[in-house]
Amino acid sequence: MDSGSTDGTQELARQMGARVIHRDMDGHGAQKAFAVQQATTDWVLSLDADEYLTPELAQNIKDLFANGTPPQVGYKVRRRFFFLGQELKRGGESKQGYVRLFNRTHGNFNNAAIHDKVVITGQTPLLAGFLLHESYRDLSDYFKRFNRYTSHTAEELYKQGKKASWVQIYLRFGFNFFRLLFLKGLVLDGYAGWIWAFISSVYPVIKYAKLRELYAKEAAGQA
Repeated sequence: MDSGSTDGTQELARQMGARVIHRDMDGHGAQKAFAVQQATTDWVLSLDADEYLTPELAQNIKDLFANGTPPQVGYKVRRRFFFLGQELKRGGESKQGYVRLFNRTHGNFNNAAIHDKVVITGQTPLLAGFLLHESYRDLSDYFKRFNRYTSHTAEELYKQGKKASWVQIYLRFGFNFFRLLFLKGLVLDGYAGWIWAFISSVYPVIKYAKLRELYAKEAAGQA
């Protein structure tokens, strides 16, 4: 699935034998759900462009299919997160894992604009091994996405009728920064951990500030 990349991705994919489909982006969840519907097999392994499998996870997936169809409808995998060239061992990824290998006849991605997930009916045990998640090339890359993601999330909250008070916005940064840095332990990940705790704490502040901005524009329009 490609939404109009200009870096040669489509050509490279075709050279490797992939079937390439163009679809304009209308949200991460909707894009992935549509891609899953185009699959020619029931089983889907979903990887983002900044993720790849460890050899252990790749072998475990192969073993699942060695004797036919896997016994469960889906499987979770854990991720290891890298930021500023360093693995963050604390405060980043869910220890419970994410459903990434699944039978599409039992579920699919939701329609969330960002932070999408697979919604599936049935047991989804955890596989051994990891996805390696190298999400941002540098801080400039992070903040390019930061602006887009906070805007998308604010718009979703606005459509749902959610609101945030100034008090919540004021208190949110300090609480989140303390939780990530000390309770989650990102302080032990050094400089990269400190920076990640800081910008991750700024994220919800800007998200809810943009939400308030949307309500202010609505009020001005009504006036």
